[in-house]
Amino acid sequence: MRMSRRQFMRGVTATMGAAFYADQAMSEDKRPSEHWMPAEWEPHEWTLMQFAPPQNWPARDYPDAAREWAAVANAVAGFEPVSIAVRPQDRTLAGRLLSRAIDIVEMPLNEGRSRDSGPIFVHDGRGERRIRGFTFNGWGEKFPPYDDDAKVKWRFADRFGWPIDPINSSSKVARFRSMAKGHC
Repeated sequence: MRMSRRQFMRGVTATMGAAFYADQAMSEDKRPSEHWMPAEWEPHEWTLMQFAPPQNWPARDYPDAAREWAAVANAVAGFEPVSIAVRPQDRTLAGRLLSRAIDIVEMPLNEGRSRDSGPIFVHDGRGERRIRGFTFNGWGEKFPPYDDDAKVKWRFADRFGWPIDPINSSSKVARFRSMAKGHC
């Protein structure tokens, strides 16, 4: 079934309105409103990554994937500080592949995409930083195991000593709500 532009815009408008009203209805959420997530083009202090664990690749492909992941981290580290979460059992491999300038943070992981399971950093413009994190559920429980990834935000909050404001939504809803409110 083809959709006209008008039908598409009506759907987008309805969805944005529903997201707005759903967010307004969640006023009991204790997230501090004076903190915000900087836009991707704003200056930032460093890059946070998760090293590629072998869960997502056939054994024969994992060495190449690990080298490529490390190449990205090393390239970024040439311009700004990088912290990378690495499973304890991958520490030796990561140590061989990553630049010494990269801060290696050991923690259990299932997945290498911090975009999906990692923390969201927010600040108040006066120096206070916080971590926000949604409920990571393996994309609707489609790709288990994900229990270690569900704890990544808490582990980084612990590592950096920053307070955390959990978001009681799954990843896609939380990201959409941030975009709908103009926070990204």
